[in-house]
Amino acid sequence: MNDHQALWQRLKEENLVEKDNPSAPVSSTYLPIRIMQGFAGWIAMIFLFGFIGTILDWSFNDNEILFIMLGGIGNIIAFFIFRNNTNSDFIQQSGFVINLCAQLLVSWGIWELNNNSDAFNFFTLFLYQSLLALIIPNFTSRFLSTWFAMLLLFAGLAESGIYFLNTTLVSILFVTIWIKDEQWGKRSNLWSPIAYGLAFSLIQFNGFFIFGEEIYSFFRNYPSHWITPYTVWIRDIVIAALLIYLSQYIRQQLKIQLNSRLGIAITASSAALIILGHFITGLSGALLLLIMGLIKQNRLLISFGITAFIGFVSWYYYLLSMTLLNKSILLLVFGVCFGIAYFILNKLSSTQKESTHKTSTTRQSAWLLLAPLLIILVLVNANIYQKEGILKNGQLILLRLAPIDPRSLMQGDYMRLRFEIENSLLKTSEEDKYNTFDRYAVVTLNKNQVASFSHLYEGKELEENQVKIQFKLRYNRIRLSTHAFFFEEGTAKIYEPAKYGEFRVAEDGVLLLNNLRDKDFKVLGYNSP
Repeated sequence: MNDHQALWQRLKEENLVEKDNPSAPVSSTYLPIRIMQGFAGWIAMIFLFGFIGTILDWSFNDNEILFIMLGGIGNIIAFFIFRNNTNSDFIQQSGFVINLCAQLLVSWGIWELNNNSDAFNFFTLFLYQSLLALIIPNFTSRFLSTWFAMLLLFAGLAESGIYFLNTTLVSILFVTIWIKDEQWGKRSNLWSPIAYGLAFSLIQFNGFFIFGEEIYSFFRNYPSHWITPYTVWIRDIVIAALLIYLSQYIRQQLKIQLNSRLGIAITASSAALIILGHFITGLSGALLLLIMGLIKQNRLLISFGITAFIGFVSWYYYLLSMTLLNKSILLLVFGVCFGIAYFILNKLSSTQKESTHKTSTTRQSAWLLLAPLLIILVLVNANIYQKEGILKNGQLILLRLAPIDPRSLMQGDYMRLRFEIENSLLKTSEEDKYNTFDRYAVVTLNKNQVASFSHLYEGKELEENQVKIQFKLRYNRIRLSTHAFFFEEGTAKIYEPAKYGEFRVAEDGVLLLNNLRDKDFKVLGYNSP
């Protein structure tokens, strides 16, 4: 008896179904042939649209309305292809490519038609993608359109100076749709891909896995408006309300009294998570994914939550606006909250009817909850051990500090830094300054270990007084290991005469800032993140 048959048998025992187990349809086409047919559909449609696009570019380069009309026709063709629900993989994949190319034509036409208002274009394309998510009857197309819509909404709000409302709106939609998944019924083909698209968007906005640098650039390149500071509080209030709602939903499902010990523990955990979410930006999305996954016993949602949480921790570890001690305290409190959540899972298993399958499922859920914590602890400690090794055994070099805006020099308990070598590195990358890549440079050390730029590393053997260092080019900005130096609050004047930054360089070229020195190479103090 396979899993499908076992599930059907359990449903019959619970009197939820009456008919015999329906036989699952088996495709008569060999799987490799189906893959080849689908791939052939992609190749055929890409070449076809490439040919059509070339003709349009030559003949109708300035006709934006035509692009939009052709894109709309492509969407209609894709709609009828998917609506016929053909079993041909070639036709299905052809419809998918037609739909994507049509979206490209519409986006191109809208952008060329109105190139004076980026915000208007973003919001227009957001509505367009939202409409496609509702209309196009295909799981993958609806999933991608939902994701595209959330990205466009984010960009439009950022262009308008409202940076945090997108996460708020995505969270509301995510909870509203997923909490009522039992009511999807025959509309599951519509709501399921949209729900997963929203879940994927939460992962991205928490971990910045895809287009992370592009997303982060919106926070740097667009001006703030009067409403911008309030969006943070709006986001926190809405997320707090959602967490309270989910915690009370769990309590009601388990039939736990609010004034009982477990009820108080659930309420206290919710309050702690709300407070942590305010201080730790990006945590709330991972929490919503994890909690919803546990409520619905959905392994994919739990996996999404774990992925978002790992991405959040990897970003949070390098957050320069908070000391390592404060990070450790907050993560400790977060661990306590997870411990209470584990206790609640045990309570859930004891209050429900016992069966081998249910016990196994509960244990799996508990391990899914604890596994990310164990993985994170191992990764974080391994990373710390590696960094400490570099600080202890790495090659010592000194980089000259460059002038920086005095208003940005001191930021509470850390100092923003620039280094002279960045100007030389940027000049050597002039042709690619608006791209993103990681490269290596060779610096030459004088008798005082002060480094000066020599040339870009080409894999050749270095001289005795030369060191290879890694640098990153991000949209006309050079990044070394860090541009922030932490110090004890109230000691800023000690570091005002700083002229050099001491780095330790690993064998692979990675740099770590160790301390600052004055013009006489005297150590002023050590970096204390």
